[in-house]
Amino acid sequence: MKMENEYYLDFLLNEKSARSTIMEAFMPDSESNERIYQIPNKDREARKDKKIKAGDSTFAQFIARNEINAGKPIVIIDGPPQTGKTDLLSYIVPDILKSLITSSSSDSDKCFALVSPAYTLRNLVIKIKQHSKYQQICHKIKILDLTVWPADECGSFLSVIQVTLKRSIGDYDAQEKLRKAHTAFCSKVQPQNLEIYDSFDSTDTDLITSKELKVFQDAIKVIFAYYHPNFVIASNETFISLLPSMANYISHIAIDEAGKASYLDCFAMVLEAPHLQQLILIGDTNQYPTHRRIKQSQLPDCFKNVMFEVNWKSPALTYIQLNKTFYMNPGTVEIINKLFCPERILTPLYPTTLTKSPLIRNPELGIAFYDTDGWDAHVKPTSRKNFGHHFQALQIIYQLLDLYPGQKITVLCYYVAQKLMMEKTLRCEMIDQRVEVSTVDGYFGKNSDICIIITTRTLDAVKFLRHYTRLVKHSRVFFRKLPMQHNIELGKDVGEFLSFLTVIIKY
Repeated sequence: MKMENEYYLDFLLNEKSARSTIMEAFMPDSESNERIYQIPNKDREARKDKKIKAGDSTFAQFIARNEINAGKPIVIIDGPPQTGKTDLLSYIVPDILKSLITSSSSDSDKCFALVSPAYTLRNLVIKIKQHSKYQQICHKIKILDLTVWPADECGSFLSVIQVTLKRSIGDYDAQEKLRKAHTAFCSKVQPQNLEIYDSFDSTDTDLITSKELKVFQDAIKVIFAYYHPNFVIASNETFISLLPSMANYISHIAIDEAGKASYLDCFAMVLEAPHLQQLILIGDTNQYPTHRRIKQSQLPDCFKNVMFEVNWKSPALTYIQLNKTFYMNPGTVEIINKLFCPERILTPLYPTTLTKSPLIRNPELGIAFYDTDGWDAHVKPTSRKNFGHHFQALQIIYQLLDLYPGQKITVLCYYVAQKLMMEKTLRCEMIDQRVEVSTVDGYFGKNSDICIIITTRTLDAVKFLRHYTRLVKHSRVFFRKLPMQHNIELGKDVGEFLSFLTVIIKY
């Protein structure tokens, strides 16, 4: 962030622009942070959703779309897992893009940025592209997708460079910048991403020098000058790093999984975009950002959840809460309401249950624990696998395929080595097409009917409690649960975990 002098923020706040209005919501308030602008009205929402059909938008989703289409400066959409946040984004993105495309010619350089701090963008973009409203305007959308790298992928960085090279013929300086970026990307960034993608289900990398970053920023300037993208897709880190080169074009920013985005990152986005008109934060206020190299208890205040740190009393802010879910096990909903969302009531509109079986004795709860002996094997450099857990999970998979042949089964692993071992075994057994395998950290924006979690390195209660916070911070499927408030670590507060077990037993 650029800070020319100590009065720089005051200068920006006094500007007569949409950005200054959005920035006011990021300024601290001495009073309590109450959510006084929450909509929709609960009684009215209950009446509207009384006769809703499966697949229809809930009243809260309808209100959220109206608020965004009305141009509200900052909109916060808060909801636990499975409340339709991804579905809502698949409607919001085409609406915003259509408004940018149909705007006057003087606003032709406006660009919409879709960013996320988590690994949800791939699945989200696929869902958006499949939406009928997006397909109606796709021929007018110019994508710059900074989350994919193959040259034959439409909208990828390399493919956009190829298109821009053709459009910038005659501008030798611009073409030289594009060629440098192409060389740097193919020689360093792409090999790193391919290696990380094969091993860790991630596309983020920070192993580039400041000089290489300058090369990419110069290329982005040329791309916006000749290619004129109106839809940018990027991770938080990538977007912030390249934002100085595209800041004058960004008019709308939507942050998916905003509960994992830090206050500092989002404030930097607002500060660097002088023509920003709208900021959309969609996620879960009960989540919190994570840092790869700093313990959660040692994170500074600026890394706190942006959805919880913004000034809720700002008149520019609209807060919408999603409390309805179509398909969720009623026992799971009960656990979420009692332990993780005590201030709200999550309601399943069409609750689902599995058929009673030896594996699932209580279909309404749908949770089973298997105590398995095993031994950990260290896999260089930092991964692990457990053979006992692996073979026990295989036996459960075989039984589930027989008992529930039409259900989607997912296996989640803490460690990549455990995941790779399971994938290899399923390929050998020729059932890999029927069972999905993923790491806990890499499973976002997806649904599954039955989930098996292999808790490697949790051989005793102490280790289980110590590592349980990892699952709480990242998981999207285990009990459909959310992180504890106030960043409680179960290794230090066993009472929280005992309360969790008590709710399950009582249920």
